[in-house]
Amino acid sequence: MVRVFIDLSKYIFVFLMCFYTFMTFRIFAVRDESERSLKCVQQNLIMFFIHFVAYAVLFVSEWNMNYVALYLVQALWLFLYIVLFRAVYKKGNMLLLNNMCMIMTVGFIIITRLSLSQGVRQFVFIVVGSLLTLAIPVVMQNLKTLRNIPWLYGIIGIAALMAVLIAGELTLGANITLQIGQFISIQPSEFIKIVYVFFIASMFNRSTSLANVILTTILAAVHVIILVMSTDLGSALIYFVVYLVMLFVATKQFIWVALGLASGTGAAFAAYKMFSHVRVRVQAWRDPWTLIDNQGYQITQSLFAIGMGSWFGVGLNQGMPYKIPFVEMDFIFSAVCEEFGIIFSICLILLCMNTFMLMMDVGMKSRGSFYRLLAVGLATAYGFQIFLTIGGGIKFIPLTGVTLPLVSYGGSSAFSTLILFAVIQGLYMLRMNER
Repeated sequence: MVRVFIDLSKYIFVFLMCFYTFMTFRIFAVRDESERSLKCVQQNLIMFFIHFVAYAVLFVSEWNMNYVALYLVQALWLFLYIVLFRAVYKKGNMLLLNNMCMIMTVGFIIITRLSLSQGVRQFVFIVVGSLLTLAIPVVMQNLKTLRNIPWLYGIIGIAALMAVLIAGELTLGANITLQIGQFISIQPSEFIKIVYVFFIASMFNRSTSLANVILTTILAAVHVIILVMSTDLGSALIYFVVYLVMLFVATKQFIWVALGLASGTGAAFAAYKMFSHVRVRVQAWRDPWTLIDNQGYQITQSLFAIGMGSWFGVGLNQGMPYKIPFVEMDFIFSAVCEEFGIIFSICLILLCMNTFMLMMDVGMKSRGSFYRLLAVGLATAYGFQIFLTIGGGIKFIPLTGVTLPLVSYGGSSAFSTLILFAVIQGLYMLRMNER
């Protein structure tokens, strides 16, 4: 009977995720506000049902009451958070809120499946981060001085990245974490990414003259160079692409993008020559099968997991995603593919794309240059990080070691993504107030 329930749950997950994703795009065409609200509530019901079925599967697979306790706490928190947000921010973007919670729910399920203890810790990270970021939309609406302090953003960003370079701990060949006390370890580049976007937006809001563009480019390059020196090349690539997109939106000059791409190509070639672990990743990407016993082990196991999942997955808690090293961070998408299937995973990608589109829409419809650049920069950082994570996991591009926002395990990644969503919500509400 248990096996029948687990097999049936595979199709339930796929059907509900497809329906949720369809509704996410369908809401774009709905103009009536009451109808949009109704569809958002229906999305919430789908999310809660997926969450319930997933934890029911985990419970009957191991008969561990800890899954029941964690489910109840998570379900209660999701309900209270959605109700509180809707009550406080009546002009907030409910579709963006729903997407965030749905992606977060997938992360809760797959991380808990991989490790119950990590699932508990990730939930704590999310709860603390959500409560701390709940006030950000209010701050965005009432502090117009945010656009006038570019040098403060620049100093904070460069100083924090330098602190990691000097005092950071070496993790898998890169200085990416900073230890604070005995138990707290943070990844500053995740948070500075947001400060960096504020810096560029405020600089270009002041002027897009040649002198200011050159000055901003130099200071942005300092951020990227420090990350390269720390061998945090995944973050360096995100910072670089974010700057190029914001530069184009601010100046509307293709020549700057062309020059940036040319310099980026040269920098990538230099990194390949300078850093051995970059060469290892490129070699593993080009032909992982000949290196399956060492450098290519991660990516080949990832491809095996994706292939095993097929269309509907092997079933939650029925696969072997733990065979992929660091699966809870760099290869979480492969774990989703194996146990939920390709169809579910494609829907997850579409959901992330829809979220990216919502963020870009906020930016393109914002009246002020600062707010438009801010939304576009944050959307680019979010979307490009998803591309790097999934692209690396499916062997589309070499591995970069970045996480899938709100799905992968990690407190810094989750907290910074929650800040990003809160800022976008604040920008959306600013636009609604202007109307």
